[in-house]
Amino acid sequence: MNTSTRQRGWEEISAEFLRMKAIERGLAASTLVTYRLTIADLRRFCESKYYQPSDLDPAVVVEWLESTLARGLSHATRRLYYSVVRNFSAHLVRLGVLKSNGARALKLRPGQRPLPRVPSCAALDALIRSMNPESGNLREARDYLMIRVASECGLRVSELVSLTAGQLDPARGVLHVRGKGGKERIVPVNPDLTDKLGKIAATADRREGGHLFTTRRRKLMTRQAFNKVLRERCAAAHVPPMHPHALRHAYATSLLDGGADTMGIRELLGHADIGTTQIYVHVATSKLRAVYRRFHPRAA
Repeated sequence: MNTSTRQRGWEEISAEFLRMKAIERGLAASTLVTYRLTIADLRRFCESKYYQPSDLDPAVVVEWLESTLARGLSHATRRLYYSVVRNFSAHLVRLGVLKSNGARALKLRPGQRPLPRVPSCAALDALIRSMNPESGNLREARDYLMIRVASECGLRVSELVSLTAGQLDPARGVLHVRGKGGKERIVPVNPDLTDKLGKIAATADRREGGHLFTTRRRKLMTRQAFNKVLRERCAAAHVPPMHPHALRHAYATSLLDGGADTMGIRELLGHADIGTTQIYVHVATSKLRAVYRRFHPRAA
């Protein structure tokens, strides 16, 4: 192995890795931030132990992952860290810094995946009823539509805030949603919501991208801004606070409760892994257990 290649430092190699991910895979900005933070964590750990990139063998990877466990990181976060370090190790192999990707053969300790927190139908209905889209208040109409689209179409927050007029097909009553990795999926929209979205699509500024949801200053909404909107609207409606992603959970759970199969739900949510979708089966099962414990005479 070339000596100069082995001695390349963390800063140079990690920067090159992130550039490659941005260009070759076209990862979303939020995913790139996750990659950057994960590599930064790995780098801090290795530099504290005086490990160079060329030292990143399975033992070092295990040591790092064990340190994340000791710090109390969730199993989901540790799974994400493991995915990133496998990708990074593969990059080191391509550069000739490592002979093989030892991280690929490692297994994480099993961990229980937490069930998503799903808002009740009553709370969600109360939240939506607390807003009047016909009041003439543009901000209230915008918030009403965003919350309905998130809960009735199951969009990720990044997909919601970036929606444009061109993604709405009012004739077919569908949204063309661009998800993770640039993948497109078609999501049905009920006629009432289609009509309301069509009205704001007609007024969207196509010269500025035709975005459906903007701030009062006509700037593009951000995930953080919508999180704040949702928090404030929940408080005004006197319902428990909801996280934006909880609206997506509510959509998936309502589909499952209505009899939809997991493969169909997977397509509507844009999940790459069916295992991600199957977590909603566990949510439904837990609800059934609760009903059984409450009403069956022999459940005690």
